[in-house]
Amino acid sequence: MRFLILSLCASTVAILNGCSADDTLVTPSKQPEFHRTTLGYRAINLGAFTAMDINAQGQVAGTRTVVVGEGEERREQNRAIIWENGVITDLTEQPSVAQAINASGQVVGTLGEEENFLHAFLWSRGVTTDLGTLEGPEGSLSTAFDINASGQVVGRSHIGNTTHAFLWDNGAMTDLGTLAEGEYSEAHAINTKGQVVGLSTTAGFSTTHAFLWTNGVMTDLGTLGGDFSQALGINAAGQVVGLSTLTPGVFNPHAFLWEDGAMTDLGTLGGVNSTAYDINASGQVVGTAETANRTSHAFLWQDGVMIDLGAIAGGTESVAFSITAAGDVIGVVDGRATLWTRRGKPVVS
Repeated sequence: MRFLILSLCASTVAILNGCSADDTLVTPSKQPEFHRTTLGYRAINLGAFTAMDINAQGQVAGTRTVVVGEGEERREQNRAIIWENGVITDLTEQPSVAQAINASGQVVGTLGEEENFLHAFLWSRGVTTDLGTLEGPEGSLSTAFDINASGQVVGRSHIGNTTHAFLWDNGAMTDLGTLAEGEYSEAHAINTKGQVVGLSTTAGFSTTHAFLWTNGVMTDLGTLGGDFSQALGINAAGQVVGLSTLTPGVFNPHAFLWEDGAMTDLGTLGGVNSTAYDINASGQVVGTAETANRTSHAFLWQDGVMIDLGAIAGGTESVAFSITAAGDVIGVVDGRATLWTRRGKPVVS
């Protein structure tokens, strides 16, 4: 999972969406815009939806906006989708938000609306499964953020008067707990080994730290000097990325890479803030960072250098959420799903 969401609300996708249902589908008659960018990458406009994750097969999980109802009942609604070769497929007929996709094309996210129950869901081969909550199937709120190749799902769920990170595996949801004396936690990513990363409060709600959970043990990854950090991605080697503040009491987060017990500041693109969302097997990191002119651009970090992936078609804001082993990057530019790739132009018909 690659998206910093701080509320259990399906409508949070609107932060990056801002599109109408009328121009959502990319069809053969509406070819993607195609632009060259840095490092030989080609930036391709996939359409007006929020792209969150991409697998090695080039399937993209995301969320689009559709219009439902008629007359006074007409309203916009979020729908989890898969984009593949220019075709968008709705995964549910209910309000939903997609967060991640694995190599098998299984998708996880959140199902429901604010006024109804919001539950984590798993979509697999046309079947949508409600994963329930840590309070049971009738519990109030849960969200799924990531799924690994084995079908293990992680996220967060209400339990009692608080929220805890969970691991769902073979129909059972396990409470991962919190860091020592903490009360709140969220799980944002899981690797092929079943290692989980996320965030947890420590003593009450005074500080919030990134964690690494391995075989039942939750480890505090610390911060870059501030009192907040959050882990958002992990690769098979156990390298972790996310964001952390630099100064206590000041929310000035920088993207970080944690490995072998040490947290490294990845810097920015000349501005103040940055966030790392994902890391692949080669150690390439993607995210978003503020530039010197105070706009936020998608970045690719490799070998100690943060590279601006820019914004296409005159766009000003961009973010990269996911990167494959081959280096394909998926994200959003000004509300439109964007693929950065060194490969040839994808077939859309």
